[in-house]
Amino acid sequence: MLRGIYISAGSMVNQERKLDIVSNNLANADTKAFKKDLMIEEAIEEKQIMKVAEDTVPIGSMYFGVRPAMVYTDFKAANLVETGNPLDLSIKGDGFFEVLTQNGIRYTRDGSFKRDTDGYLVTGEGYRVQGANGDIYLNEGKTTFNTQGDIFVNGQYVDTLQIVDFPDKSVLRKEGDNLFATQGQGSLVANPEIASGFLETSNVNPIAEMVDMIDLMRIYEANQRVITTMDSTLDKAVNDLGRV
Repeated sequence: MLRGIYISAGSMVNQERKLDIVSNNLANADTKAFKKDLMIEEAIEEKQIMKVAEDTVPIGSMYFGVRPAMVYTDFKAANLVETGNPLDLSIKGDGFFEVLTQNGIRYTRDGSFKRDTDGYLVTGEGYRVQGANGDIYLNEGKTTFNTQGDIFVNGQYVDTLQIVDFPDKSVLRKEGDNLFATQGQGSLVANPEIASGFLETSNVNPIAEMVDMIDLMRIYEANQRVITTMDSTLDKAVNDLGRV
């Protein structure tokens, strides 16, 4: 029975971690260019049980079920929605916009940009978008972008967006504000396809996430009932049978 309690408790911890991930996905279902997270599980190796007395001898083994192995981000592209704002940009296919934060260079798929009071192209949080020449300064006038990411103000070329991709996207880590930090090296996308006046939506499917949440809650509650039943049985074994 103790083994069953350990296995059920481990499963509850696992389901709780999954619920956190699903809840975060649902909370960002309307966040532009948000990429959902998924969790991979792995089996826990059986642990040998030892009897410690005059001689230490193995008396069996205990299986603890599964545990979270890793959380990874699904970088699958989502749909584009038209906004009509020329400073709203999206990347068709792979790639990330490069932005400068107080912690250094970071990467994002969220192209909801604007011109700040100093004239620089920035993210919604105020981080400066990077071009081939660094911070992108926009003079007063009509700003346009071509599909390769070249920037023009009143028809005059200004700069080119830095669009970077990572062949191994596992090096990217979420850092908040829809930004990714990297532990590896990226490379410039040779022929990016930029859409001006469009934003990428989140790749979260709210209905699918709600179904997953309901399933996880049912599994969690089932394990709770198992632990309650086993605890009751142990109570009877110790207190009732012990008096016989």
